[in-house]
Amino acid sequence: MSMTERTSRQIIDYEKIRSIRVKLEKDIDRKKEKAQVDRVVTVKLLENFHKEAKIRNFTVYSDEPEVIGGSNKAPRPTELLLTSLGCCLQSILAIYASSMRISIDSLEMTLRGLRDNRGILGMSKEARVGFYKIEIETRIESKEPLEKIDKLLEVVAEHCPVTDMLTNPVPITNEVVLNGEKVSAGKS
Repeated sequence: MSMTERTSRQIIDYEKIRSIRVKLEKDIDRKKEKAQVDRVVTVKLLENFHKEAKIRNFTVYSDEPEVIGGSNKAPRPTELLLTSLGCCLQSILAIYASSMRISIDSLEMTLRGLRDNRGILGMSKEARVGFYKIEIETRIESKEPLEKIDKLLEVVAEHCPVTDMLTNPVPITNEVVLNGEKVSAGKS
């Protein structure tokens, strides 16, 4: 069954998204401090590689495959990173498709992260520890002309926060608290 056969409805509620965006922009215009956001996630190690993350009122788990000592109870952190990228790209696409009035009937992405494990294992100074490349395949069903879809994807790439964080260095600090006492602070 093709993507077109699976759906015959518009998958983005343009009016809802547009009205929320307009309200948010007005709120920020009135009070500039509303533009600043603070996202907090708490992650707790449960056992070996199995972790529990608290995100607002959600609980998300992460683990590693058994082949490296995990229990394979949840996705790897790197898989969650790819998930975050794909989800963020689709959120930004929904925002801009609504403001640009571009009809999307179906949207699906496959993300692939390529990594050389010699880096994480300390076997090579030349191999990156993280992904050296992320490949994305975006499948869209739309009655819109290619030019409009190309413009939309260009705007999405420019405005996706996760893409920005992955392509531009973000300072990371780590305050260490041992037995209730702050012992150091520095880069993570």
